[in-house]
Amino acid sequence: MNNNTSIKQIKHFFKETFQFNANWIAGLNKAPFGKDWMLLGEQLCEVFYIYFSENEKK
Repeated sequence: MNNNTSIKQIKHFFKETFQFNANWIAGLNKAPFGKDWMLLGEQLCEVFYIYFSENEKK
């Protein structure tokens, strides 16, 4: 996988499956606070790892 492929996959990931909303977190049914954005950052690496691992197999 080269850098261009990685960037395209990341863009596709965000476009299709992940949307930021500064006013509401639908999954938690609440307005986001700083700790929520910190948790997102902590968990995002694992999400990318799983996403790219699964897409490499295809």
